Amino acid sequence: MQTVLDPPMTKVNFDFPFRLDPESARVVSAGSCFAANMADLLAAAGVKCEQNPNGILYNPYSLYDSFRRIAEEIGYTAEDFVECDGLWHGWCHHGSFSRASLEEAVCFAEKERIRFAELLRQADLVILTPASASVFELRENRRIVANCHKLPGTLFRRRLLSYGECVDALEGTVEAVRRLNSFCRIMFTLSPVRHNPGDLVTNARSKALLLAAIHECVDRLPETFYFPAYEIVMDELRDYRFFKEDLCHPNETAVRIVTRSFAAVCFGERVLAMLDEAERKLRRSRHIEIRKG
Repeated sequence: MQTVLDPPMTKVNFDFPFRLDPESARVVSAGSCFAANMADLLAAAGVKCEQNPNGILYNPYSLYDSFRRIAEEIGYTAEDFVECDGLWHGWCHHGSFSRASLEEAVCFAEKERIRFAELLRQADLVILTPASASVFELRENRRIVANCHKLPGTLFRRRLLSYGECVDALEGTVEAVRRLNSFCRIMFTLSPVRHNPGDLVTNARSKALLLAAIHECVDRLPETFYFPAYEIVMDELRDYRFFKEDLCHPNETAVRIVTRSFAAVCFGERVLAMLDEAERKLRRSRHIEIRKG
C-alpha cells in the first residue's frame, strides 16, 4: 500500500543486448555536464572512463566537429581561438581549456585531441550526450561555436538547428568514431538539463529535435543504442526535489540514480557494489575535511 511518503513512480524500462566487464571495459564519454557527472561517478568507482576531448559540449554540431577533427587529424590553429580579458578561449572548446597565452591554448587543445584519438581506438563503449539543439553562430562568418565564453552577445546569432542538421551531426559523429574503432558500441543519451530556462517552449522544441534525431540514428546505425536518462529524470523521478536550486540541473541524487540505472544494465549488478564503495569513500573524505575544518 502506497502512502504520501511513498508516491507512485512511472518506471522507465530499458535494456542493452550486451554486458561489459566494469573492471576491464574502456569507456569514452562526451557531451553535456550531466554526462560529465555520470562519468565522474563511474571513474570514481573504478571504471576506466575518460571524457570530453574538448571539455563539456552541449550542441550536436560541436560534438561532431570535435570527433571529426580527432578522426581526420585536423589540428587546432590560432584561428580557432579568441582573446578576451587576458585569456585565450577556443571557439571549439569549453572554458576549462582557456589559457593565458595563445600558444598554451593551442598546445593543450592539440594534446587532448591526439590523446583522445588513442582512447577512442581502445574504447569498448562511447557515450554521446547532446543537450541542446540551440546554437550560437558568429555573425561575421556564421561559424557555430561550442561556447560563447561570455563575450558580447552582439557577436552572435542564436538559432535552433533543423532536424536534418541534428541527424547529420549525430550520424557524422558516429562515422568519425567508426573511422578509429569499428568494433566499439556507441550509446546515445539526451541530457535532462534545461538549457532555455527563460523559454521553456524553446527548450521543449530543442529536446524534441534531438530526441527524434537520436532515435533515427539508433534505428539506422548498427551497434548504436539509447539510454533513457532524459526519461528517467523527467518521467520516473518527475519532481523538483531532484533538481538543484536553479531548477535546471539535476542534483547529486538524480545523477546518482540515473548512473546506477545505467551501470546495472550496462555492467551488471557487480558494478553497484563498486559504486557503493566509492560513495562510502567520498562520505568518509568529506567527514574528515569537516573535522579538519
